[in-house]
Amino acid sequence: MPSLLVYYNNQDQLEDIQKVLRVVNGWDIHYAEKEATTWSQLYNWVRREEIQYFLCVVDMSPELAEELKELHSRNPILSTIYYNENLRQNDFLDFAEAGVGKVFLGQERQVQLEEALTEEARNHWRHIPEFFAGIDRNNLPPRAERILRYIEQAPIRKITIEDIAENIRISPSHLRKEFKQYFKLNFREFKQRLLSHYETILLFDKQLKPGQIFELFDYKNLSAFSRSFKARHGVSWQKYKRKNYDKKTLSPVKEYYG
Repeated sequence: MPSLLVYYNNQDQLEDIQKVLRVVNGWDIHYAEKEATTWSQLYNWVRREEIQYFLCVVDMSPELAEELKELHSRNPILSTIYYNENLRQNDFLDFAEAGVGKVFLGQERQVQLEEALTEEARNHWRHIPEFFAGIDRNNLPPRAERILRYIEQAPIRKITIEDIAENIRISPSHLRKEFKQYFKLNFREFKQRLLSHYETILLFDKQLKPGQIFELFDYKNLSAFSRSFKARHGVSWQKYKRKNYDKKTLSPVKEYYG
């Protein structure tokens, strides 16, 4: 379940965006009102809760563009979406610098955002795919599916036997036994494969650098991350990339609707 932080200015904007959010499934939604929230609080909020999407409904301004740019620089994994009724022509130039990936404007913005969020939830990088570790999610018991949903949603630092056991309200020892029954791997093996899967997506599909993601994986420093990556993949991340991936150049503003 991806997490979404909505940044809005007034009640009209809130009601407008809630018409969309009431009908989309699979999202953990947070709200921040502009007048009641400082940017320092927003930075901490995004980091503390590992917010994955920032939905900005506030009218664009040079000051807002600068704050969005800073937010993106501090959280390169964060996907920023801009949603508004209209936009001045020269404001569009600010989006590339501000790290905005999608823009929804005009009369069709609600329908377009609903479709986009539904697609994002289905394809989010934290989603554990059907092929992962031979899992058939359609035939899993309800408790096993609850475990996977927790793993997809929780901050990575809290993907531990103890935290999962507390969430589903059984003992850690009982969970260890059930986990292997459900997924044919012990928890440690499963987690190592999962971290490898996430690393591959962030480093090579999303083109991020180890220095931008090591804290997300709960490593104390970049060296610790690099050692762990080599232990999992057999080579350094640089050699892995040269062997398996071509360089890509992506435009910061990927989709514009309006």
